[in-house]
Amino acid sequence: MKQSDLISIIIPAFNETRGVVKLIDKTELLPLKKEIIIVDDGSTNPQALQAIKTIKKKYPSIKLIINQKNEGKSASIQKGLQFVSGDKAVILDGDSELDPKDILILAKAMEQKKARLVNGVRIIRHKIKLSSYSNRLTRAVKKFLSFFIYLFYGEKIKDVLSGYKLFYTEDFKNHAFRSRKFGLETELLTESLKRGQKVVEVDVNYHPRTYKEGKKINVLDGFEILNCAFLNITVIRLWRRSPLPIIALSIFVWIISFSFYTLHGNTSPTSDSLPNNFTAVNIIYNKRLDITNFKQYLIKRKIVQYVAIINNQDQWYAKTPIINGLLSAPFFFVFDRINNIQHVSAEDFLKKDYEGYYQIAGKYYASLLVSISVVFIFLAIYKLFGSKIIALLGSIAYSFATLAYSTAAQGNWQHGPSLLLISASFYLLLHFLQKRQKGSLFLISVLLAVATLIRIINIIFFPILLTVLFFNKNYRKYTLLPLLLFFGIIVGWNVFFSLLGVPGGYNSEIIRSFTSFNQLYSAKVLVSLLFSPNVGLLVFSPIFILSFLGFLKLFFDFFREKNSFSSQQHIFLLISFLSFMALFLSNSMWWAWEGGYSYGPRMLTEGTPFLIYLGSYFAYSLKENVLTSTMFLMIFLLLFIYSFLIQIIGVYAHDTDWHYKYYEGRSRLDMAWYNSPNIIDYYLKVKRVFFIQRLIKDKKGLRIEKTYYLLDANLSQLTPIRINITFL
Repeated sequence: MKQSDLISIIIPAFNETRGVVKLIDKTELLPLKKEIIIVDDGSTNPQALQAIKTIKKKYPSIKLIINQKNEGKSASIQKGLQFVSGDKAVILDGDSELDPKDILILAKAMEQKKARLVNGVRIIRHKIKLSSYSNRLTRAVKKFLSFFIYLFYGEKIKDVLSGYKLFYTEDFKNHAFRSRKFGLETELLTESLKRGQKVVEVDVNYHPRTYKEGKKINVLDGFEILNCAFLNITVIRLWRRSPLPIIALSIFVWIISFSFYTLHGNTSPTSDSLPNNFTAVNIIYNKRLDITNFKQYLIKRKIVQYVAIINNQDQWYAKTPIINGLLSAPFFFVFDRINNIQHVSAEDFLKKDYEGYYQIAGKYYASLLVSISVVFIFLAIYKLFGSKIIALLGSIAYSFATLAYSTAAQGNWQHGPSLLLISASFYLLLHFLQKRQKGSLFLISVLLAVATLIRIINIIFFPILLTVLFFNKNYRKYTLLPLLLFFGIIVGWNVFFSLLGVPGGYNSEIIRSFTSFNQLYSAKVLVSLLFSPNVGLLVFSPIFILSFLGFLKLFFDFFREKNSFSSQQHIFLLISFLSFMALFLSNSMWWAWEGGYSYGPRMLTEGTPFLIYLGSYFAYSLKENVLTSTMFLMIFLLLFIYSFLIQIIGVYAHDTDWHYKYYEGRSRLDMAWYNSPNIIDYYLKVKRVFFIQRLIKDKKGLRIEKTYYLLDANLSQLTPIRINITFL
């Protein structure tokens, strides 16, 4: 039966000799209501056994527990907990490194600060050589653990590894500890934090021993300590908030994504990026919007038929909207100045590999835009669900397991700026739903109008957004003026450039698609866009399986909670769902739905943010259940790794060779389902050639190096086979 104000002092000891006797003497003199419990952990040293007998004889009231074999420090403390009588318990190591007098400090802090656990921060009061008690590794581990606890538990703990802890017995007497050796102190701390209990720290005296003097903890014990800390967060804590500043985490996800995207200068060869690059170069150096001056270069390269251009009265323009070249021109200008390039003409392309140079410049430009979109994805998920961990998982999945990595970030085509504008707009949508500030909706209309000018299919998103808002009485009054602004920008832009004689991008392509619409064919396209081996969304990014589970969750929530389905969260998710479905269905009517010679379902790239939001919603729905949340993490990890490896193939192996061999002469549907081999197997198992491209600037000059590697038949080793170098 517990006694109020009685402190049970648990002292684990293993082969402790004279020091443990002095420790008990000091402890007995403490002016507090106490009981002492010694747990001898199977000592084999005769002097240690004699010391224990001496203590028991001198202080008969002490409870003595003897393990028949060495079970570990944590196991000994757990055993001692079963014999406590006090309402509070404190751990006091039997190695004399800690001063028993400091129990008074711990007890005073617990009473004054109403804490459930008090942690003693070990302070060395006297000089001692670093090599005699610690090393740089130990200090680094301590700092890492402190940061780890702060990141996931929200408390700044100075000394996670301290064994000096005072706590309430009822909190841990029947707790099933995982640790057996030296991880129990960490487990006590993380368990208290996980429960939301108040933890405070006070300074205590520390007299460290050397290993020669009997110190027992070693590097291997650190794995158990980390394991105890990690297991306490994976099942539940991962779904809760941590106080690490959201801005710091946003910068972190941007740095990680941008650094990885630009690790090498690999680019995706596309029919859109080359004319966009020509347009940007002409804007910078020739003050013109057409690319007629590149006609000779395209003819000499024999790629006219593969490049997206429009011949308008003998004036050649990029078929992609002119705004893509306009937006990339400032970045290209800065990129050129960094590389000491002052002027480039169309004739220069015939002399040096400026095509390759500007493809790399376009890749860096797209990588910058997509990595910024990662930040908006992260912020939106956090704003939506209030969980930094779900936001991290969602943004990492978006960055590396989807077409954002293998497509949008690989060249100067429309997808990079589209993803940035869409992700920024939907982050602002959450802000509008929460604050109802008209300015946010007007800014969204501008951003999505520009996104429409970049890629015409993006025109569907803003009307869907406003339609959902219109049917909610709380937001209806805000919808008319932004709609007028949205279409006003689009119409005004197109009229202006029509007067200049600049073609309007894919207008003719749109007419071609809808005049040839066939319902049966579109149904086959929808199936192909999801499941076919060469353009199937779930084949190239199986992590989106979680997004479709989010679809189902949203669907069931709608019918179960019709009356309460007007929350900001549900409105946002409904808009995301409808936006993706509109994009998906629209692509089934688009004549070039397969995306040409690109890798994977390129035409669905703009739907990636919406799928990530819905997948995050599914993850959020599991946060309260320990079993399902743990299973989700395991499934997420497996799907992420597989999806990531598929994207790696697209970045480091795809060169359109498969399309030239197996697409030409086949219909789009036949190409989508062709499986002898499919595009992934071709690059991974048949061709097995990967490449790394770099733009290098050093004393030798500016050059492009492209190194080719052969993957062995066991898919285990890459061997360099050749290197191409071109100087600029």
